[in-house]
Amino acid sequence: DGYSFTIANDDVNPINYVASLRNLIAHTYGGEFSFQGGIEKPITPTNVRIRSETQYGSKEVRPVQVGKGSVFVQRAGRKVRTMGYAETQDGYDSPDLALLAEHITQGGVTAMDFQQEPDSVLWAVRADGALLSCTVDTTPGVGVTGWAKHFTEGAVESVSIIPNGDFDEVWVIVRRIVNGAFLPSIEIMDETWEPMLPVV
Repeated sequence: DGYSFTIANDDVNPINYVASLRNLIAHTYGGEFSFQGGIEKPITPTNVRIRSETQYGSKEVRPVQVGKGSVFVQRAGRKVRTMGYAETQDGYDSPDLALLAEHITQGGVTAMDFQQEPDSVLWAVRADGALLSCTVDTTPGVGVTGWAKHFTEGAVESVSIIPNGDFDEVWVIVRRIVNGAFLPSIEIMDETWEPMLPVV
């Protein structure tokens, strides 16, 4: 049977999404909370520990898991944060992936998904129909984050990643002008271009 808990907080915030990391993470409008049971115990109606982790707040955009972190869009839609457990502070931290490229998310992010193969790329859709990509490597000691904007004749409305063998396909819904009318179409991006290297 289902059961409910009341989060002890100053505000009443609707839960937008729940992510599964080291603990269950509730992304709410006003902040992020972790849920766990007792020591090596599952969550039960009488055994739950709810802790406030960060106070950024989440937009109604489905978070995606990248490595051991949950990438989510902050409440205003401009900042894309990756939430992961930090042993040094015995809690969760949420650095901003767009810190060095704040202009790239101007207008707000409305959708995103994560491509694992052949490269680790976070795909995002901006409110004005622009398609964004962020090459991410969360390997300790590497920390690669690089944003790019992709241009097309039309406005992208949504993006989804569909695994296909050893390659993750990038599917998008694009609104284009056809015979003077705006029509949505479901499209797939070409595979990543790779140079032909000579055999030595």
